[in-house]
Amino acid sequence: MINIFYSWQSDSPSSSNRTLIKDALEKAIKSLNKGSEEIRVEMRVDTATDHLSGSPDIAASIFEKISNSHIFICDATIINPLSPIEKITKFLGKKSKRLTPNPNVLIELGFAASTLGWDKIICVVNTSQGQIEDLPFDIRGRRMCTYHYLSQFKKSEIRTKLAKTLNYALIEIIGNINTIKNVDLISIIVSNKFIDCINYLGVFLNYFLADELGYEESEKMVNQSICTASQSYNLVAIETIIRVFENKNINESSNAVSKSGEKLSWKQFLLTAFERIYLECENLLTKYGSSSGNPKLIFQI
Repeated sequence: MINIFYSWQSDSPSSSNRTLIKDALEKAIKSLNKGSEEIRVEMRVDTATDHLSGSPDIAASIFEKISNSHIFICDATIINPLSPIEKITKFLGKKSKRLTPNPNVLIELGFAASTLGWDKIICVVNTSQGQIEDLPFDIRGRRMCTYHYLSQFKKSEIRTKLAKTLNYALIEIIGNINTIKNVDLISIIVSNKFIDCINYLGVFLNYFLADELGYEESEKMVNQSICTASQSYNLVAIETIIRVFENKNINESSNAVSKSGEKLSWKQFLLTAFERIYLECENLLTKYGSSSGNPKLIFQI
């Protein structure tokens, strides 16, 4: 059982923050488990005094729950956004009020950072109430899952996009939890991480193809061939890439540079991409192949 503690706030409307984030989180968890009946790792979203009876000490209960959680998710949205008048006075150079997320959420976030570590934390921010740069300086540099929701317009679409963002963030964290040994779940984690690895090759191809195809068409070809999670590829895109390789001198200088600052040829650029993919795959094999002990999964990696 993976325990997820969700630290929410009630300063913002529930429909735009508390409920929307929780719905997106539950959608992300459902999506993560979808398609494999063999996955037995359960994830439970816990908040404040859920599952506690009587009249417990709320603060103590919250800290205890955070300590016993595997993942901490919080709503770090700014709760005191500037009014239109305040925005004008700020633009004119006058000192404005200090913007802040909910104080209780910040306390719980600080406690989670000290007990679980930042690698187990997901911060969510509704940027309709304030930008990332408006957050306290010691958290604004952390990775944030953002969404922009102001009214009921496109709520379902926004929730779905946030769910996908949370899904990816959960996979990143779950992949680092040593107790995860389920083969199907590991396979999902590896699949997502491998797509990240392939992006190294995608970066090379975007630049390599751009001279002849232009950046927009180049990106389209890459997304339809190399960097796709689909099991089927666009053969026209593959043939286009092959044609460019046949007509271009790969020994010419590229726009990439080595760590020492020397310009790389297209050939060296390509080999560097393959080397990074190889090293990442070795890391995946070491971490997940050995932990699962499953011959089929090891072969796939």
